[in-house]
Amino acid sequence: MRIERVELLNFGRYESAKFKFGAGMIGVFGPNGSGKTTVLNGIYGCLTNDFQRFGSRSKDTVIRDTADSDAESYVSIEATHNDQKFSLTRWLRPAKSELRLYGSKKAITKATDIQTMIEELLGGNRQLLDNYIFVDQGALYAFLSQAPAERSKTFQHLCQTTKATQIYDEVKQTLDTLAPLANFDGLDNLKADKARLVDATRELERTEDGISRFESSLLAEERVAKYEKQLARYAQYRLLRTRRGELAGEISGLQSKRDLAYESKSHAAGLLRMATEHECDTEEAATGAAVVLAALAKNEAVEKQRKALQRRLDDATAHKPQPSKKPDGETDGKDASSALSDLARQHTSDSELLGAFDRDGVTKCPTCGTSVKNLTKQIDSARERESMFDSKVAALHKRMAAAAEYDGRQKQYEQAARERDLEIRSLKQQLQDLDRIAGPSGSRDKTSLQADVDAATDARRMRREAEELLSENSRAFGKLDAQLQAVKAELKRCDEALEGGCISSSEKESIEAKLCDHRSSAAKLAELRATRKAQLAIKKDLKERVVAARARLSQTKRARKLVKHLEEVRLVCKHDAWPRVVAQNYLELLEVDINRVLKTKLGDPFMVKAQDGLSFDVTFPGRPPRPAEVNLSGGQKVVFALAFRQAINSLFASEIGLLCLDEPTVFLDDNNIACLQDALNGMANDARSRGCQVIVITHEDRLRPAFDQLVEMEV
Repeated sequence: MRIERVELLNFGRYESAKFKFGAGMIGVFGPNGSGKTTVLNGIYGCLTNDFQRFGSRSKDTVIRDTADSDAESYVSIEATHNDQKFSLTRWLRPAKSELRLYGSKKAITKATDIQTMIEELLGGNRQLLDNYIFVDQGALYAFLSQAPAERSKTFQHLCQTTKATQIYDEVKQTLDTLAPLANFDGLDNLKADKARLVDATRELERTEDGISRFESSLLAEERVAKYEKQLARYAQYRLLRTRRGELAGEISGLQSKRDLAYESKSHAAGLLRMATEHECDTEEAATGAAVVLAALAKNEAVEKQRKALQRRLDDATAHKPQPSKKPDGETDGKDASSALSDLARQHTSDSELLGAFDRDGVTKCPTCGTSVKNLTKQIDSARERESMFDSKVAALHKRMAAAAEYDGRQKQYEQAARERDLEIRSLKQQLQDLDRIAGPSGSRDKTSLQADVDAATDARRMRREAEELLSENSRAFGKLDAQLQAVKAELKRCDEALEGGCISSSEKESIEAKLCDHRSSAAKLAELRATRKAQLAIKKDLKERVVAARARLSQTKRARKLVKHLEEVRLVCKHDAWPRVVAQNYLELLEVDINRVLKTKLGDPFMVKAQDGLSFDVTFPGRPPRPAEVNLSGGQKVVFALAFRQAINSLFASEIGLLCLDEPTVFLDDNNIACLQDALNGMANDARSRGCQVIVITHEDRLRPAFDQLVEMEV
C-alpha cells in the first residue's frame, strides 16, 4: 500500500494542511512541536478509526483548539494498493466516516463495513498494523523486552493460528454439550414403553367395544323428548284434575257468600234511605229549635215585664167578639188540600206496588231482589188503603166545603176584631217593643227544643253509619264477585287444558322404565367415554415417549459419530499439533529472512536463531548462542530491529508494503544513530525494488541521505 495524499482540517495543530507522498524511503523532518507525529497518528487513526494515540479516548481532544464550535474537522487519505485506489475520510465533527473506492459509484459509510473492507484490501489485521506497521517512538526494538507469553500471543496472531485455539476450545465445549446425548442409553425404557403402549391399545379397543354396545342401546333424542313430554303431560293432567275439583268447590262457596253479600248490601241501602229521610225530617225542626233555644236565654230577662203587659192585654181582649164555631173534627181548607195531595201520592205508590207484586209468578223485587214473602204485610196494607180510597176522597171534599163556609163567617168576625184591636193598640205596641228586645220566642219548652236538636244529631249519626255499612258491604260484594270471576276463569283454563286427555298409568310405567334404562346406559356411556379420553391421553403420551426415545437413540447414534470426528479435529487443533507445525514453519522462514537481511543489507554483523514464542538467540563468531535482549548492544539492537521488522513485513505484511517509524532515534546515542543510518541505507534499495513505502518521522539531519523524498515541517 502506498499513501499518496494526507489532508488535515482543524486536526491537531493544523488548521488546514495537505501532504503528498511518493514510493520508497520518505523522511519527515522538523523540530519538536512541528506536528510530525500528528501526521503519522492521523494516518493510523484514519485506517483504524482509533485516535487513542493522541492520548485520550475522546475524539474531541484531537480537534484543533482554536476551531469554531461548529467547524468541520477531519483527516483524509488517498492511497493505492494492488492497483486499487481509494480515499478514506474520518470526520471528527460531525462524527461520520466514508470510504470511496475509485471505480465504484457507491460510497461505504458504516464504520464496521469500512473496517472490514480495509482489512480485505490490505490483507492484514489490526494486530499487524499496531505492532509491526506503525512503530511508536522508542518502540523500535521494544519487542525484545516483551514477556514470553505476550510475544507468543503476538506470534499466534501473525501466524493466524489463534483460530485453531478457538476451534480447539469450541470443540471442547461442543463435546461437553454432546456428552449427555452420546452417553444416553434408553433402549430398555423404549422396550418397556412399547409393551405399555400395546397394553394401552388393547384396553382402548375394549373400551371402544363397550361404547359401541351402549350407544346402540340408547333411545333416539326425539323418542326421549317425546317420552318426557308425555310424562310431563301425565303429571300436569293429574294436577289439573285435582285443581278442577278444588275450583268447583270454591265457586259454590263464593256464590253463596256473594249472594249473602248482595242481600247485606241491599239491606244497607234501605237503611241508608230511611236514615236519609229521617235526617231530612229532623234537620228543619232542629234548626228552628236551635234558634229558639238561643233566644230563650235572652227572653228570661224581660219575661216578668212581658207577663205584666200580657195580663193587661188579656184583660183588654177579654171582651173580644166570639168567632164562628168551627165544625167538629174539621180543619181548615189548606189542611184538607194537603191531606188530599198526600192521599193521591199514597194511592200512586200503592198502585205501583200492587201492579208489581200482586201477580202470579212474581217471587222477588226485580230491582233490589227482596222476596215477596217479606213484603206481604205491605201488600195487604196497600190493598186495604186502596179499598178505602174513594171514601176518603169524598170525606176530604166534604171537609173542604165546610172549611169554605167557615172562612166566610170568619171574615165577619175579623172585621169586628179589627175594631177591637184599635182599642188595645197601645198595649200590643208595648208588647211588640218588648218582643223586639227579647227576641223571637216559641211556644215549646226548652226540653222539647233540645230533644229536637238531639234527634237531628242522632239522625246524622245514623245516616253516616248507614253509609259506612253500605260502603263496607259494597266492597265485600265487589271483592267476592271478582274472586268468583277469577275462579271461573281459572276453571275454564283447566277445562281447556284437560281437553285431549293423557296416557294411561300402565303406559306411564312403561315409559318410565324405558327412560330409566336409557339414563343408566347414558351414564355408563359417559363413564366409558371419560375412560376412553384418559386412555387416549395415556396412549398418546406413550406414543410420544416411544417416538422421542427413538429420536433420542437416533440422535445418540449421530452424536457418537460426531464426537468421534470432533475428537479427531480437536487432536489436530491442539497447540502441539497443527498450530505448532505452522508456527515452526514460520519461525524457520523468519529466521532465514532475518539472517538474509543481516548478511546482504547490514554487513553480516551476527547470526540469529529463532526460538518458540518469537524469541531469538544471537550468535557471534566464536561465541555460544545467547538471548538477543541481553547479548546485543544498543546499536546492534537497532540493526537487529530493522532486520526483524523488514523480515516481518516481508513475511506477514508483504501485501501491505508499508512501514511507519516515529522518531526511531529516540534514546539512541551517536554510535547507535550511525548504526541506524547504515541500516536505513541498506533498507533503501530493498524498499525501492519491492515498491514498498517507508515513512520515517525524525529531526536527525544525518539520516537525510537515506530518503528518496524529504518532507519539511515548521513550527
